[in-house]
Amino acid sequence: MKKLFILLFSLSLSFTIQADFSSGMHDYKKGDFDSAFQEWLTLAEQKNHAVSQYNIAKMYKNGKGVKQSKKQALKWFKKAYSQGETFA
Repeated sequence: MKKLFILLFSLSLSFTIQADFSSGMHDYKKGDFDSAFQEWLTLAEQKNHAVSQYNIAKMYKNGKGVKQSKKQALKWFKKAYSQGETFA
């Protein structure tokens, strides 16, 4: 019973993270870069979500929704890479 609870709890966290990430992607696609950045920043900092870290790095690299910063881009690319994001 305990294993089932842990499994269900883990799945619910996965769905929450995916929903937040998807919300950020939706915001980004419609040009709401500030909202996308905030969604991904929360996931990147609190959940160590590698793809969110990568997306933040790209936003800093390209100056989308944030002031362009090579230093910040590199910081977030390194974090994403250390989490296993192979595109970073």
